[in-house]
Amino acid sequence: QGRGFAVVADEVKILASRSKEYAKEINDMMSSVASLKETVLQQVIELNEHMVTAAGQSSDGTQQASTQSEAISLSLSNLTNQLTTLGEINSDQVKKMAVVDQRISKVIEDTAATVEGSAINIGIGTQLINLSNQARVALEINMNNS
Repeated sequence: QGRGFAVVADEVKILASRSKEYAKEINDMMSSVASLKETVLQQVIELNEHMVTAAGQSSDGTQQASTQSEAISLSLSNLTNQLTTLGEINSDQVKKMAVVDQRISKVIEDTAATVEGSAINIGIGTQLINLSNQARVALEINMNNS
């Protein structure tokens, strides 16, 4: 019985550790996406400023606006890739958590079966002790009558 609970406790610790790792991975990815979003926002603001300035200037302003536009396009592409990756990681983590949940359920079922088996064994042991006591008493009575 004690061994069954120790196995359950170890398994729960392992699963909790994995869950913590998965949560950290998701958190890191979310931080990365938030940082990239801030970069894109800043580039959009800079592009807007350059476009306003370029409207009153020569082709140099237009070239700067074009360069900024390309940088923003690249940042948006990176953001899209990061969001796609985050979605894939999140999906993978959900699948892993489902496996963890199934393993916990199995450990709980196994532990319940172990406890039930122990209870049955205790009941059988108690019956054997009672039968042994009855046999001893019967033997004593038989010996006293002889």
